[in-house]
Amino acid sequence: MVNPSPIMLRAARKELGLSTDETVVIGDTMETDILGGTQLEYKTILVLSGTTSNQDLRRYAYQPDLVVESLGHLSHPMVQSELFQLSCCSQSGS
Repeated sequence: MVNPSPIMLRAARKELGLSTDETVVIGDTMETDILGGTQLEYKTILVLSGTTSNQDLRRYAYQPDLVVESLGHLSHPMVQSELFQLSCCSQSGS
């Protein structure tokens, strides 16, 4: 298991030429993926295919911006609408 380090996440963002507001971390573990993205102020999407369940979320002081059942759900129109809202809200605050 490889945990995303802040150095790796920042390097990937810079390599892609993205700003912090344009960066999304998608992961299936709160303690690594979502925590790493949250610490860097990236948007985060938790996929419930890993070790974290919906019921587990209340235990954490930090929360993902969006929770989906699987990666396949990212293409669902309702999820697409939520992703659009995430990007609109963060850009209007810039």
